[in-house]
Amino acid sequence: MKRLGVFLVAVAAALAMSGCAVSKENSRVITDNNQATGAQTDAAAGGNEQTAKVGQTVTGDNWAISLTSARVYDKIEGEYLTDEPEEGKVYLVLFFDVQNVSDEDGYFNYLNVESYVDGYNQSQSLLLSEPEGQEWLTGDVAAGKKLQGYLAWEVSPEWQELEVSYKDDLWTGSKAATFVVTPDQLTA
Repeated sequence: MKRLGVFLVAVAAALAMSGCAVSKENSRVITDNNQATGAQTDAAAGGNEQTAKVGQTVTGDNWAISLTSARVYDKIEGEYLTDEPEEGKVYLVLFFDVQNVSDEDGYFNYLNVESYVDGYNQSQSLLLSEPEGQEWLTGDVAAGKKLQGYLAWEVSPEWQELEVSYKDDLWTGSKAATFVVTPDQLTA
């Protein structure tokens, strides 16, 4: 019963911090961070869904979310602990830089992340270690400031596609950014 109470408090806190204000029509711009040309694509929210990949940034009304790299690990060793995935699985870890581009302080909440591995809904893995010295991607971000961190999943070594979306508004499901990662985009 105590666990249910903790869960309900966590859900209430997540909803309170998710920016539950009325959502305005927003637009997104996808920028390729690896090209000197700075090529960009406009993607209207609610219109046809455009996705970004490793090395690209999606900029919306509140956040500029950059997927800097993606790596696979058999295990992740920390200073005191080692995280090991379930037998027959590997860790797929994505590394992000997030900038608050709004005029107000905000909270970037990992609970607003929706993910699918090979088309199936997949929950994130909470690691006790810090891969590449990075912390979990969540926290307060002042206007104009940045947050750096990772998100992780336990996947089959034969995975083909991970789709990750960050939802600005949990009530409407409005997606601020969607990234699709395939094995050919992994960072060595």
